[in-house]
Amino acid sequence: MSLFLQAERAVFDGQYAKALTLYKRIADKYPTTLAGAKAKIRTRDSAYLGQADIVRNGPSENRVDVVITGDGYMFKHQKALANLARAVPKMFERNETLGEYYAYHNFLCANVVSKDDGIDANGREYDTALGGHQSGYIQGQCNCDHKLVTQMLEEVTGNDGFAIVFVKQGVLGTGGGGIATVGGRGDKTTVHEWGHAFAGLCDEYAQTTGHRDGNRIGTNVTTDKNRIPWQHFLDKKVRGIGVYQGANGMERGAWKPVASGCVMESGERFCKVCQEALVLEIHRFVDPIDRCEPEAHYSERVSEERAREPLVLDQSLRFRVETMRPEKHAIELRWYVVPRASAPRVPFRSNMSDRRSRGKLGTLDAKPVEVRRSKSGKHEFVLAAKSLEPGEYRLYCRAIDTTEYPGDPVPWVLVDEFQLLQSERAWDITVH
Repeated sequence: MSLFLQAERAVFDGQYAKALTLYKRIADKYPTTLAGAKAKIRTRDSAYLGQADIVRNGPSENRVDVVITGDGYMFKHQKALANLARAVPKMFERNETLGEYYAYHNFLCANVVSKDDGIDANGREYDTALGGHQSGYIQGQCNCDHKLVTQMLEEVTGNDGFAIVFVKQGVLGTGGGGIATVGGRGDKTTVHEWGHAFAGLCDEYAQTTGHRDGNRIGTNVTTDKNRIPWQHFLDKKVRGIGVYQGANGMERGAWKPVASGCVMESGERFCKVCQEALVLEIHRFVDPIDRCEPEAHYSERVSEERAREPLVLDQSLRFRVETMRPEKHAIELRWYVVPRASAPRVPFRSNMSDRRSRGKLGTLDAKPVEVRRSKSGKHEFVLAAKSLEPGEYRLYCRAIDTTEYPGDPVPWVLVDEFQLLQSERAWDITVH
C-alpha cells in the first residue's frame, strides 16, 4: 500500500507520469491485492488518476469541498486541467456572495484521464471518463453522465457530493443534483451552473432554450403566482424584490424575484433571494463554530451520552472559541451561564453530513453574560469562581451569523427555518 500512496502523492504533486508508472508497477506486481486491483483501474485509458488540494481553508468535516475535474482531458492534458481547476477559487472570490463565504470552502482537483478529447454529439461517440455529451437542448448545452461523476467522487477523500466538471469540447453548461457541467471554461457560466448544482436555483431568463422544468415552484422561480417562495422578502418590502414575469425559459407563466441582473439570468451578482438560498445551503454543511478549547462537553457532534466529567471551577477557567470567518462581517458570540438543573440539552445531529438534522437549539431564558464580535474569529471568555455561588452549572457559547453585510440595509438571510446560522458549545461546571 505504501507504493499506492506514493502514486497518489505523485498526482498531488503534479507528477502524473510518475504516478502512472507506479500504478502500472503495482498492478503488475500485486494483481491479487486491493491495491493492485485499484491500480489496474487507474491505468485504464479513461480513469480517475488521483486528487490534489488547490485551496484548503480547513478540515473537510466543516467545509464545503468543491471537487473540480474535467472530461475529454487526455493524459497529456492533465497539467492544463490542473491549471483550469486553480482558476475556480478566484471565480468564487470575485462573486460577492460566494466571496463573502470563501473561507467556508475547500477546492480540490480530481485528475481524470480520458482516452479521447471529444464530446458525444450528432451520432458520434468518444471514450471519455465522465460521458460528456450534448444535452439535446436547443443551444446544445453540454452535460455529463452523473452516475459516472458520482462514482468518481467516491474516490475523492472528503468530498460532499459536489463537482464542477469542465467538458473540454463542450459549450455552455447545465447544472443540478450537485454537479455543475461547464463547456470549455467561463467564469459566468461556472457560477451560474454552480447555483443550479449547489443550491437548486432555477433559471431566471425568459428566452426559450428547451432547457426548462415545466410547472414548478423553486426558491427563485414559480409557475404559480399564488405561491411565491420569496414572500418573506415581499413582506419585508426589500428593495428591488417583486414578482416579475419571464423565467425558467418561459416568457409567460413563470415569475422571478427581480427584473434583471441576477447570475441565474445573465447578471454578475446573485439576487437577494438566491443569495439567501446559497448562504443557508453553505451552512447546511458548515458549523459557524470551527473549534474550541477545552473540548466542549456538548456540541452538534457530541451527544449527551458521550459527555465527560464536569470542569471544576476553583478560581477561573479560560475558554477559547474559533468561529468561521466571513470576509466582511463578523459572527456574534453570546455566553450564558445557567443552573444545570434547568439547562436545555444541546441538540445532536442524527445525520453528520446535514446540519438540518440537528434541529433547533434549546431556549435560553437567561440573559447572556457577555456578547462579542471578533473579525479575527478568535474569542476568549474567562469564567471566575467568585461570580458564582457553589453549585452545578452549564456554560453555553452560542454563535450567530447575523448575515449583516456592511452597507446592506437588510440581512442576507431573512428566514432561517432550521437555525443553520446558529451553533453552540456547552460545558458542565462544578463550583465548590
